[in-house]
Amino acid sequence: MRLTFYVDRPDSQASVLMLNIAFRGQRLRFGTGISIVPAWWNHDKQQIRTSDPLQNANQKRLDAITTYVTELYNGLNFGSRSKALSEDDVESFRTKVLDYLSPDFESKQKKGFYDFYQDFIDTYTLRTRNGLITTKRPSDSTIAHHQSVLTGLESYATNTRRPISFSTIDETFYQGFCEYLANERGLFDNSISNYIKSLKTFMKWSQEKGLHQNLQYLRFHRNKKDGETIALTESELRTLRDMDFNDNLRIDLTRDRHLLQTFTALRYDDLIKLRPHHFDESAGVIRFSTQKTEQDVVIPIIPPLKALLAKYPSRTFEWVSNVKQNLYLKELGQLAGLNAKVTIRRSRLGERVEIERPKHELLTTHVARRTYVTLSATYGVQDAAIGAVLGHAPVSIQDIHYKKFEEATLVPMFCTAWEKF
Repeated sequence: MRLTFYVDRPDSQASVLMLNIAFRGQRLRFGTGISIVPAWWNHDKQQIRTSDPLQNANQKRLDAITTYVTELYNGLNFGSRSKALSEDDVESFRTKVLDYLSPDFESKQKKGFYDFYQDFIDTYTLRTRNGLITTKRPSDSTIAHHQSVLTGLESYATNTRRPISFSTIDETFYQGFCEYLANERGLFDNSISNYIKSLKTFMKWSQEKGLHQNLQYLRFHRNKKDGETIALTESELRTLRDMDFNDNLRIDLTRDRHLLQTFTALRYDDLIKLRPHHFDESAGVIRFSTQKTEQDVVIPIIPPLKALLAKYPSRTFEWVSNVKQNLYLKELGQLAGLNAKVTIRRSRLGERVEIERPKHELLTTHVARRTYVTLSATYGVQDAAIGAVLGHAPVSIQDIHYKKFEEATLVPMFCTAWEKF
């Protein structure tokens, strides 16, 4: 038997220390429950360096694991070539190691795949871009999406009569689930990709908690290519702005939220976190830290935004959920006469599909940012400057070190451009 500890993610700022056990053609991997800075692990000596503040406690745990696994292996007589090694033997060995590494393993076993997925939804916290675990919970819309994925998995298992457990998450499941989402739920590839993203996040979370050692989910492909989206034209945006909805407060507020999102280019999950202290009136900007890319952005208060804010001197707004806003936007678009047929192209299981819809049916919160980008570019604003306002993460060394825009440059650039609106 060969027993080796290794850092699961050596390029991260912190990572789980894993245990690899190899014997007679078998290879088993387990999480040790120890999180460590990779630089504190001496792989050659299989020891934790003294730079780790918990070096004594963590090293004692590794020594205890080594002793237990070695004694267990010797006691089962796996080393004897005269003894045939059955699948039951290996599974019994695996279960006992898991039981040792996770003292509440037996109670965990009473819970099923769906129970753990719900635990994930209820307790999961975000990581930084460097992989560090934080105490920050995902946005409400992300949590709702995870819940939809869980519902989709349960529906798939029921309709196809294919029970789901940690061990069944393999290539066959992946193909069947994607086909189910496409053919039975009518989802396109970009939406299916988001389902797979949620599932992979859960599988990683549950793996690190020692609930399984199934790594086949790492090979699941995500088609990240988005389908075509629409943007409002300058004329259509003016129509929305100028319409009188005083007799319909719900639609009036929907319109104002959409204009606010369009003129700030914030994602809706960020928009609903906008508070009065984010407005720096003297500098003519909004200062905000985006959730998705963790970027501090400076958003110029362009002329049409300034005119809208005059209606909200307290800088407080009434918010609704993303789902409700999307529903109300379609009603708003219909009232505004956005009825022209629009053809968009999407992909379903790799096949291109053309969809023709009235424009108001395609009106969502995503359209606001797309409209901001389209009109800003039309008015002559540089792509890099637009990206800075959107909070796009830098993708190259040039972006990180050279494409910097000072407020003194951004504010007049955007304000002058949007005077054309």
